[in-house]
Amino acid sequence: MIGRVVGPEALSWWLNVQVTFCQKCSDHHLLILVFLARFVPIFSFHLVSYGAGLTRMSLKVFAIATLLGMIPPTFALTYLGGSVSAFEWPLILSALVLAGMLLIMPKLLLR
Repeated sequence: MIGRVVGPEALSWWLNVQVTFCQKCSDHHLLILVFLARFVPIFSFHLVSYGAGLTRMSLKVFAIATLLGMIPPTFALTYLGGSVSAFEWPLILSALVLAGMLLIMPKLLLR
């Protein structure tokens, strides 16, 4: 909501350039972008939210993308994190592999 109210004008003033961000993108494309950004924990939650506020993305689509993007990492961290306290080694190794994949995924996506 901050991105919608203050965003484009304040960012244009701060950067001294006219800022337009994904004005021709459809809600479907923005949903995928926000979903992937929420799924990969490297991206700042606040920056993704502010960036989405600079677009024409509807609040409903933003909420759906955020919810769906947060379910898998939350489940993985909660479930696999509980296995660490129980010393279940196969699950601990799975958690380490998953964490490694989440750290490598942004580099793969950039390629």
